[in-house]
Amino acid sequence: MGFSLLCGPLMGSGSRSHTFGFHSELIEGGKVVPLGINVSRRPGSSVLGYTVGQLFGEQNEAGLVWNDPERRDGDIIWLKEPSSWLQIYFNDGWRAVGAGRQDYSRHVIQPNGGVFFQSSRENDYLLAFGGYLLTGPMVKTVEPGFNLVSRGFPVEMTLEETHLHDSPGLGPRDVVWIWSDSQYLRVRYNGKKWTDLTGRGDYGWIPVPSMLVIQVLGKGGTITMHPPRYLLGKKTVDSRALPRPPRMYLSFGTSDQGNPTFVAQWRALSPKVGYTTEVWSRDGWFTISNRRGQAGEVLSDLALLHRLRNGVARVRADFAGPEFVGRVD
Repeated sequence: MGFSLLCGPLMGSGSRSHTFGFHSELIEGGKVVPLGINVSRRPGSSVLGYTVGQLFGEQNEAGLVWNDPERRDGDIIWLKEPSSWLQIYFNDGWRAVGAGRQDYSRHVIQPNGGVFFQSSRENDYLLAFGGYLLTGPMVKTVEPGFNLVSRGFPVEMTLEETHLHDSPGLGPRDVVWIWSDSQYLRVRYNGKKWTDLTGRGDYGWIPVPSMLVIQVLGKGGTITMHPPRYLLGKKTVDSRALPRPPRMYLSFGTSDQGNPTFVAQWRALSPKVGYTTEVWSRDGWFTISNRRGQAGEVLSDLALLHRLRNGVARVRADFAGPEFVGRVD
């Protein structure tokens, strides 16, 4: 998240909220780019699932350029269907090329998949998504042909870190297409390492974009994308000795300086309960703030999106003893 790390690695216990986060993806002007959404709308979910309206807003809150179906002068979202592609655009509602004024706002995007975003703008820009993390590794079934597969988590990972190569559904001839530096890199796993299609190089270090394309040349099956180390912590066991975990309310906003923000809010249970915001880094979880509030008071933390491309956090609740350093707002 967009916070400075205020203290060392986390050692405390307590009841924790569902883990949440955000990621911002580069939409390149005048190009068709892969786009995966790696947060869930609902806490505690094991699947990344959206409709068109849920993902981009019922009234196009994401700000896609309106498209005239005859002139084709706006943005297009390409959705892979079992035997075809849908070209979705916004024009006083979500429409599909060739389907007239039919409403596609409730059309379901393939779970744990993604889309191709065809931008009509001249300039590049960032599109941000916020929500909750999956409760475990992301699992998807791939079939012969091309498959769109989300990365699964809203943080940067290398191809090696995902452990995709351990998936039973990934065959030795299958090709993974990775969008990198405005072009596709094609790699496959030879049983020991990721190489290019000639068997040269070692590409396990390459960053995984928000969505991969897996070209299955064998029979397919189940593939799994694992999260980085420490990202999915242990769940807190329910206990009468612990306060109720905070229920999070997530949104995007604007700071007093006019910068875009990702905001996490929750209601204080009592002045006797202290709340600690924790953020994830590759070294583990770190504390960034402690606070208390009157019963029912709204507490919050935020991330500045012009500084960070992604972030993951959670809020821990403890009964605040005299050693708890936090303010009562």
